[in-house]
Amino acid sequence: MAKDIYITGVIAPDELKQDERLIGQNESYSYQDLLNDIGEDTEGTVYINSIGGMVEEGMLMYELLNKLNFNTVALSASSIASVVFLAGKQRKVARNAQMIIHNAWMHGEEVGDLTLNANTLEALKQEFDKMDGEIIAIYEEKTKLPASKLLALMAVD
Repeated sequence: MAKDIYITGVIAPDELKQDERLIGQNESYSYQDLLNDIGEDTEGTVYINSIGGMVEEGMLMYELLNKLNFNTVALSASSIASVVFLAGKQRKVARNAQMIIHNAWMHGEEVGDLTLNANTLEALKQEFDKMDGEIIAIYEEKTKLPASKLLALMAVD
């Protein structure tokens, strides 16, 4: 019997699920939640209703689902949730779904006590470029759109 799984809320690791600065009043869903929900199953449907969240957590979800035989349905799949959506063997988008893609970024709250200088800014730029590159590679593979088009779309949300 095929299993139905629901990814809802902000995609965030378990250790950040209680951080109101990042999650706010939203629900959250983690890679560990996905592992628990999948259990021993290797096929089913994952319904996604998420504004996105942490890139690293979403990439873990993508890698896991991409190896299995799960379909995905986007009820709303923005930001990193749109990448998780692309892991489905078959993908469907609800007629009224919202899907937004954009360059990687972080909230001011995520910066915390980070001291910024030219070196830290360059390191952050390299990290963002790396994340964007990984996301572009997935979008390009799954949508067959050229990287240049995807970069332009991501630049304007």
